Amino acid sequence: MPRDPKPMHALWPWRLHHARPHRRFRRGVTHYHCLCRGLWFRLTQRTRWGIALTGRFSRGATPLSGHAPTTSLEYPSMAIKKRENRTKDLKHLAAMETVILSDRLALVEHCALMQYEDGTPRLPGWVTVKTQGAAWIVQVKDPDSCSSFSAVAPTLDGAIDTACLLLACDDAPWEADKWLADAASRAKRK
Repeated sequence: MPRDPKPMHALWPWRLHHARPHRRFRRGVTHYHCLCRGLWFRLTQRTRWGIALTGRFSRGATPLSGHAPTTSLEYPSMAIKKRENRTKDLKHLAAMETVILSDRLALVEHCALMQYEDGTPRLPGWVTVKTQGAAWIVQVKDPDSCSSFSAVAPTLDGAIDTACLLLACDDAPWEADKWLADAASRAKRK
């Protein structure tokens, strides 16, 4: 009876695979040298940083004969680069010019403006269009106030017109939106 050269282990859920040794890197800093198309390169592995290319040897030089790399590269920085906040001066990022929604400027401003009229910053909102049975629903969301409202009409044009009219008035029927509140609390935790 032929013998399987590698032992088999049963794993849940009923899978069988060959046992293989775990290949892990050493702790600390380790240098590896590899030959690629006639050139030797030095790869450096650092614990919790990963592997990076840190040196290149000249043609004919080998690390085995004691040569040093001719080109040394620094280990790349893992720090998160801070971006300048240029949104203070910008009123909007997306283009506001539109032909289709030219009569519905309140809807376009809600989705694009990044400042209120008094100059304080705001998060742009968004609009979702969907159907429910025979009715069209335009749902307007505002992440700053964590609120939303829906405009319902039998036609798409009617629903969009109603949403635009409600956005333009001061007494819009905003309601607390649980999903937006949960998303805002998750963003604060990060």
